[in-house]
Amino acid sequence: MRIAIIEHEEQFINELIESLNVQGWEIEFYKSSLDFSKANLKSLNIVIADQKLPGITGWKLLNSIHEKTNADLYLMSTSLEDFCIKNE
Repeated sequence: MRIAIIEHEEQFINELIESLNVQGWEIEFYKSSLDFSKANLKSLNIVIADQKLPGITGWKLLNSIHEKTNADLYLMSTSLEDFCIKNE
């Protein structure tokens, strides 16, 4: 299984490496949508994109690649603070 993860936060990348390497999957990390655009999109099984990528949202990235991949699953990651309501 080949997984592409597009994420710019180093801590989150390291946590994913620890979790997913145990499974023996082929994992590719990209820190920007520009880096990811150079990948072989046809052979991906899963694409995970950060919602707050520099220059483009994860939603727009996933929409733009949907027809260019054969992936079975598309996921978007985001932080909990994106959903919290701030009481001021």
